[in-house]
Amino acid sequence: MAWAQEMKNLAAAIKTGHRERTGRIDEIKKETKDLLADADNFMKKIAADLKEAARDLKDFLAKSEATRKKDFDAMMGEIRAKIREIKGDVKNLLLKSEEKRMADFKVLMKDVTGEVEKIKKSTKDLLADYKAERKEAARYWAGLGGKEAKETSETSATEAPKRKRGRRKK
Repeated sequence: MAWAQEMKNLAAAIKTGHRERTGRIDEIKKETKDLLADADNFMKKIAADLKEAARDLKDFLAKSEATRKKDFDAMMGEIRAKIREIKGDVKNLLLKSEEKRMADFKVLMKDVTGEVEKIKKSTKDLLADYKAERKEAARYWAGLGGKEAKETSETSATEAPKRKRGRRKK
């Protein structure tokens, strides 16, 4: 009988454990459903908040566009005025510096002209010296030319006759 009682107790323990596990599983299912419902509600709330923020931003940008355009036009007017001022300053600077540049140019051209004249004179002197040396050399060569003509006629008389080139005929 002890076995029967033990078996009865074991069956009761199994039944009780099963009921407890089934109950806990049902609790977990309920908690999961609640958690999913909360997450879904949270996501819907966030989506609604984002839509509202987007709508607010769109309204803000539409309202501030006119202000931004007005600020931009004012800024561009200031920039254009500054550009006109800079143009005037540059024009005045160029006019003032033109006289200085012309004076510097004239001094430079005077120096260049002086150097060119020196080079011309040096070249003229060099060509005159060359011409004189050439004439002197021509006279010297002309003097040698008479002696050379006599020597070439003497050497041509003593030279051996030239041989014929090519194959012999058969």
